[in-house]
Amino acid sequence: QQALLGALFGVLRSGGKLFDGRETIDLLDYVGLELLADALGGDAVSLFSLCVAEDISSIAAGKAPDAPDRLRGGEIQVNDNQISMRRHSPAMRATLSAVLLLGADDISFTDNQVEIENDVLFITSVLAVALSLRVASNRVQEAVLNGLLSIISYGFLNTTAGNQTTHCILAAGLPNGLIDAPNTTLLGLFSKDICNAFTRGGDKMSNTIGVNAGQAIKA
Repeated sequence: QQALLGALFGVLRSGGKLFDGRETIDLLDYVGLELLADALGGDAVSLFSLCVAEDISSIAAGKAPDAPDRLRGGEIQVNDNQISMRRHSPAMRATLSAVLLLGADDISFTDNQVEIENDVLFITSVLAVALSLRVASNRVQEAVLNGLLSIISYGFLNTTAGNQTTHCILAAGLPNGLIDAPNTTLLGLFSKDICNAFTRGGDKMSNTIGVNAGQAIKA
């Protein structure tokens, strides 16, 4: 309950500011984002950056010359690693994510081996959100009956492809900036259409995001 309340505070306080280069970030925003990150899991790896991508900053500055100058240079790289999440206490039976990456700049998560041990329940192994990101060429494995998804990714420019996973992948972004195939899943060996619902869900989210982004640009 405390985690949910913290996540709600983080979303309400800072959710709309993270990707807007015209917005300043104060101490309460840091607190809110910390609470949000804690609720979202990241029990094996948890990284987030508030720096805004240069191209987004330049667009914001063009629209509002007197806009505050957010920090820049917040790229995150998590590449070529072996990441294993183990149950480190009797009280820890479940997590929302094992790997949590949040940022308003660029994220690279490539060529990693990620696994969640069999006695941990989960929503997803990897949760990555950024302005631009590449989640590619990873092997992600979990117990088949212990969770829902292997990867959830979101970015205006989002390349989530070339991954080998146990469960399905949910990827979303601007329609012209999303590459979400090819990926292969263990569950797909038994049914080639098993991940179609998540693919359609990601496409629907992307179309909605595209409409909202277009309205924001016009404004």
